Amino acid sequence: MREDVRKLLDDCIAANQAGQDFPTIWNTILKGHRLVASIPLSEPGPRLVVRLATGDHLLFSNEFSIRQGLGPSW
Repeated sequence: MREDVRKLLDDCIAANQAGQDFPTIWNTILKGHRLVASIPLSEPGPRLVVRLATGDHLLFSNEFSIRQGLGPSW
């Protein structure tokens, strides 16, 4: 499943580098993706956080990154 998280991150990075904003990436890539386990939540920074089913978190501030979790969140 780690490869799936990396592909999701790479897809988000590519879309962002192509000029897409977060709402567009949310609607076209993230929303409905089988790994996405939450809606985007705001964190101080400002930063948006999307929890993944793997226990990891997809972070977006000016760019996308992954914060590794402790395992599946279910």
